[in-house]
Amino acid sequence: MDVDVLIPAYESPELVKAAIQSALMQRGVDVRVVVSDDSESAAVEVVVKGFNSEHVQYTRHQRTGRPVDNWNAVLHSARADYVVLLHQDETFTRPDALLDGVQVLRRFPQLGAYVFGHCIRRADGVNRYRSGLWARVTALMPQFIYFSNHVGSPSNVMFSRQTMTTLFDPSLRWLVDVDWFFRNFGRRGLFFSEHVDLVSRADVGMGITRSLDVRSVERDEIARLREAHPEFSVKVFLLGRLMKRFLKDCLGVRS
Repeated sequence: MDVDVLIPAYESPELVKAAIQSALMQRGVDVRVVVSDDSESAAVEVVVKGFNSEHVQYTRHQRTGRPVDNWNAVLHSARADYVVLLHQDETFTRPDALLDGVQVLRRFPQLGAYVFGHCIRRADGVNRYRSGLWARVTALMPQFIYFSNHVGSPSNVMFSRQTMTTLFDPSLRWLVDVDWFFRNFGRRGLFFSEHVDLVSRADVGMGITRSLDVRSVERDEIARLREAHPEFSVKVFLLGRLMKRFLKDCLGVRS
């Protein structure tokens, strides 16, 4: 069983190293790690090539200033039956994480994706775990992620390469992963792992969020997606998200 673990990288060589190591420790599957690097320095390249392994490949991506372009570039390199897009600040916690995902997707080929369990580790060492209740809601109604994303980052998803029909929309910045999730996998259904398969560092990798005026960008993208989606249920959840944004703005809650 072949799995491609695709890592879009930008600087942070130690994070990239840890992500690769966590992928190579997986058992029961044949793993190929592909790192697409759009760093300005050679630090990531040195680390990746230092593995000197046939299971680890390095590619240079021409930097555009938009991380989503690197995500799409590395997705183009997928060759295996099953794929994970792993962010550089996330690592697998269990050696059977990929095997479990493959077994579920093979058993239930009608599914869109297998969603890894994950926790976010804050800078103070405190872990924040995903709500099991909202995970079940999202499994039953995948369009719910347009209201509140309980899937998480793209790293949290394993999917069959054949089910991915569209890349990330580079015109979106805040809801880009949510829209990608639903367009590719939401109409087919999601399976949520009950294990903690991934850990994410909350104090790194947040440059995209910090560089955005989230309030204005979110309002604009909600309006655009409501026009783009024919599903009534999606429009309802997007409207709910718009109302949630309005309440946050009124109460002065920071995103």
